[in-house]
Amino acid sequence: MRTRGARRRSGTLSRMSFLDALRDRVLVFDGAFGTWIQDQDLGPDDFGGPDLEGCNEHVVLTRPDLIAEMHRSFFDVGVDAVETATFGSFPIVLAEYGIPEKTYELNEAAARIAKEVASGYATPDRPRWVIGSIGPGTKLPSLGAISFAELRDGYETQVDGLLAGGADVLLVETVYDLLQAKAAIIAARAAAHPAFPLRLLAAELRDQTSRLDALDASEPDLSLRATLSWSHRALSGDAAELFGLLAAAPGPDIGIPAAARLAGTPRRRVGALLRELEAVSLVQHRAPGRYQMHDLVRLYASEHCTEMPMEAVSAALRRIVDFYLRTTFAADRLLAPKTAAIDLAGLTEGGQPEPIHTEAEAWTWIDTEHSCLIAAARTATEHGWTHATWQLAWTLDTYHYRRGNLLDDLAIWQNAQAAIDRSSDVELQNLVHRHLGEALVLAGQPTQATQHLQHALELALQTGDPYGQAHTHRALWRAWSRQAEHRRALEHATQAASLYRNLGNPVWLAEALNQVGSSHARLAHHELAASHCAEALDLCRRHDHQEGAARTLATLGYTAHQTGRHDTAIQHYQEAIAYYRLLGNTYEEAEALDHLGCAYAAHGDARQATANWHAALIRYKAQHRTVEADRLRVRFAELGVDPTASQ
Repeated sequence: MRTRGARRRSGTLSRMSFLDALRDRVLVFDGAFGTWIQDQDLGPDDFGGPDLEGCNEHVVLTRPDLIAEMHRSFFDVGVDAVETATFGSFPIVLAEYGIPEKTYELNEAAARIAKEVASGYATPDRPRWVIGSIGPGTKLPSLGAISFAELRDGYETQVDGLLAGGADVLLVETVYDLLQAKAAIIAARAAAHPAFPLRLLAAELRDQTSRLDALDASEPDLSLRATLSWSHRALSGDAAELFGLLAAAPGPDIGIPAAARLAGTPRRRVGALLRELEAVSLVQHRAPGRYQMHDLVRLYASEHCTEMPMEAVSAALRRIVDFYLRTTFAADRLLAPKTAAIDLAGLTEGGQPEPIHTEAEAWTWIDTEHSCLIAAARTATEHGWTHATWQLAWTLDTYHYRRGNLLDDLAIWQNAQAAIDRSSDVELQNLVHRHLGEALVLAGQPTQATQHLQHALELALQTGDPYGQAHTHRALWRAWSRQAEHRRALEHATQAASLYRNLGNPVWLAEALNQVGSSHARLAHHELAASHCAEALDLCRRHDHQEGAARTLATLGYTAHQTGRHDTAIQHYQEAIAYYRLLGNTYEEAEALDHLGCAYAAHGDARQATANWHAALIRYKAQHRTVEADRLRVRFAELGVDPTASQ
């Protein structure tokens, strides 16, 4: 690559005249270079030899006369500007022909040829311009096919050549990866400011507060901010207000019902306002009923949001947060009707929920809105809405667990802890520390989890809260079980069962009894395990607690497997898996599939064992459970089995 700063500048007056003309009229560009060159029926010699046949960009060196003829043919029919024959004159593309070192030479030659032809057609009344064509290359940085630094350096070499050859304007075209655009912009700005370190130019694009300025042209009327302002000025007052509010709305996109709550406007009206925004390209209609802002447009909208009354913006955000909370709460009630409900008193009237009637609708709602719900919890924390923060975490608990979204669950409960740290509500602190401890256990951090759970237990004892004590004992059972401390786990499960029995809660008693049975099974107390699980399963079936029944069947499957009753183990695991699939509980389904594979292996059915282990591995990987996934990979390696063979 050439040293930065060793470039000849194209005339500023040519660029200025182009921008002035663009303000006044439509400028006509030429046609497609690739299509034109293919019509010339070129042979290997025209490209520079058989190895370069098909490298259209190399023709600027081997047949400059042909390239000049192409430009003249377009000027002859009246175009205002021609693009250089450099769409693929990029190091990565040229490397496919073994000539990446010719990047600068090809771009300089292409721009020089075009400039010489354009000069012959230009008049004082009608200038003609050369547009430096910069294509996307053939490798996507977002997929890791090329490093950002390599991409940026390649663009800089290309820009150097184009400007040295006399290009008036640079055109970054056909980009389908935002990192490509970012790299090309940095290269172009480096051309304008060769003394600026590249790291500073890149930092401008990373910094949200200056990103719009980093993309501005030197002419204010043609800056990105000015271009967006043209669209903004065309909006009605209501649409302009919604535009500002959308910048503050939590999440990467928004549905019409949520937008209606945000704006405090009926759904039909907000739909019309969103269509108005879409018509001027300020939002994108990315899916039926859902709209999204490009991040640069959102930055511009944020500037308008800061000009709105703070009280109005805060009220709008409270409405949408309460809407998300109420609707997710309704969805959770359908997914986990046996869990104790929380009190949502004190929410705003404008945040009325979306109607949800079935489990399927509940899953669909949270699947669709999940990113927005996580963002809403952060918004609640930022605004000091403590109860909304932990309540959103609570309403997502079942969803996160069954879907195996363990890191999301941990993050949202950590956010809740940050919100309640200064609260004097001891019961609330107990609840949040308990749930955070459970999330840490599932995320593979049982030692840290135990600290939070012990603190939660102390708080429950301090307030005399028997339910809080029982729930925390159950959580501690899981933490100690994950550390293979089965005797300590058994102590907590036994205390939880005693508390639930005294409280007269058969569903939670069943859960605790299964935990007692599970600990006994791990300690090889098989008769005690079976008796506790039998009582737990009876309670689950009498009270239609399907998830508890599934867990108990899985424990019975483990006990049967350990005592050599492999047929019985297979049957129990299959029943448990059926329940888990019915409930959408992929987290525990993965573990049951893993154990079912072990039961089949012990039974001598290697094919079924491998198939179930493979199914478990897929789920473990999707849930980022690296310890479990690595354990299965080791098992496959020991057996000499390809883990992808049974796909």
